[in-house]
Amino acid sequence: MTLKTKIFFFIIVGLAGLAVAAILLLEKEQVYTLPTRGGVSVDLTVAVAPELEEWARDAAGDFNARNSQIAVQIIALKGLDAPAQLDLTRADSLPDAWIAEADFVRQMARGVPYDDTGASVAQDGLIWLAVAQRTGLQGNLDWETVHTAATDAAQWQVLGNGDSRFDAALPSPKNTVVGLAAFLSAAASYHRQTALNADMVADSGFLRWVDEILNAVPDKNGSPLNQLTRTPPSVDVGMILQSQLPAVNRSQFIEQVPQYPVIFNFPYLIRRGDTAKNAADREKAAEIFRDFLLGAAQQNNLAAYGLRAAATPITGQTVIPDGATAERLRAQFQ
Repeated sequence: MTLKTKIFFFIIVGLAGLAVAAILLLEKEQVYTLPTRGGVSVDLTVAVAPELEEWARDAAGDFNARNSQIAVQIIALKGLDAPAQLDLTRADSLPDAWIAEADFVRQMARGVPYDDTGASVAQDGLIWLAVAQRTGLQGNLDWETVHTAATDAAQWQVLGNGDSRFDAALPSPKNTVVGLAAFLSAAASYHRQTALNADMVADSGFLRWVDEILNAVPDKNGSPLNQLTRTPPSVDVGMILQSQLPAVNRSQFIEQVPQYPVIFNFPYLIRRGDTAKNAADREKAAEIFRDFLLGAAQQNNLAAYGLRAAATPITGQTVIPDGATAERLRAQFQ
C-alpha cells in the first residue's frame, strides 16, 4: 500500500467515524433517529392525564415519524377514575404505560398493575387569580385571605374595594384531581404544615373552615377557568392550573402561587407483570418512549403548552401528599 493510499484509507475511516458520531449525537438530541436502533416491533398504548394530553399526542406523533419499530397511541385517563376506566379483567385492554397527574394519584389507584413510582416527565401547579379591578389583594392572595373574604363582609368591603359580595371559583374535589390538589393545599394552609396525614384532612375544625369558604362558591361543580374567562368574570377570585394561564387575559388579574403548593409531577408508570408473549418487548418500548419524552427536544416543547420541564427546581413550602391522605380528603366531599 503506497503512502498516498494509506493516507486516503485513514481519511475515509476518519470521516466514517465522524459520521457515526454525528448520527449518534443527532439521535441523542432527537434531531435524527436510526430507524431500527433499540426498537422492537410493537404497538404501544400510553394513557395520560388530560392536562398532558395535547403535549403527549404531539410528542407521540414526532416519535412515530422517527421510529419505524414502535407505534405509540395516546389515550386520556383521568386519575381519580383510573381503576374504573381500566378494565382489569382484560389484560389485552390495559395501556402499556400510564402518565398519572401526580404520585398521590398513583397511590390512590389500588390494584392496577403499574410501577409504584415513575420518572417525572413534566410539571404543573396551581395558581390563584383575582380580578384586579375588584380586589386589593396584591401580594396577599391565599387560602387565609379567601376565608376572610368569605366570612367577614366588612373586611371584604376593604379587600374588595367596596364590592358587596365575595364570590370564588374553586375546582371540585369530588371528581377532579385539580380540585383534590387545591383542597390539599388548603389543608396545608390551615394546619400550616407541608406534611399532611389522613387525620389532618378529616379534622372537624378544618372541615368547618372549608365549608365557610365553600359558602362563597356559587357554582361548586363549574369550571373555574370558564368563570374567570367570562366577560366580565363572574367571580372575584379563582384557582386554576398554571398550564391554563394561556387561556386567560392575564392583564385583568392578579396572580399568585399558593403559599403551600401541590405539584403535578406526572410520573411515567410502566405496566408490569403481563404474561403475554410480547410483554417484555412492550415494556422495553415503553422505556424507549419515556426516554424520548425526557429528551431535550420534548422537554423544551413543554413551555408551548404552559407546562414546565420535569427537572425544574421545586421551591417553597411544597405539599407532597400520599394516597391515603388524598383518599381520606376526597371522602369528605362525597
